[in-house]
Amino acid sequence: MQDALEGVPVETVVNEAYDTGQASSLRTGIEAVCDCGDVDAVLVALGDMPFVAPQTIETVVAAYAAGAGEALAAAFDGDRGNPVLFDARFFDALTDVDGDIGGRELFLESDSSALIEVDDPGVRRDVDVPDDL
Repeated sequence: MQDALEGVPVETVVNEAYDTGQASSLRTGIEAVCDCGDVDAVLVALGDMPFVAPQTIETVVAAYAAGAGEALAAAFDGDRGNPVLFDARFFDALTDVDGDIGGRELFLESDSSALIEVDDPGVRRDVDVPDDL
């Protein structure tokens, strides 16, 4: 991934504990973001979901800026998908998740979560094997 992003103005971090589940990647990312200083929110986009349209990310971020909620997930035809945006108030809880659940339970249990409907089937389409492409 670092090679693919060479020349792009982003910082990458390496999750040395990747074999312990998805939550370790989320935790590594959140900890890196917290080291950056004052951050309002994070948008979690999964690496195995390459078909999410850029407009979808813009829509979720705009919904957050407009006050739609503190935990927002893109949805297609009413079904929750990715990416998911979490307000900074979730950061401590996100660094405590374990296994392969990631932030799903936090999202589902939050009174301030909302689905943001988008016209993008990519929010529900992941790639696990080459045939998924």
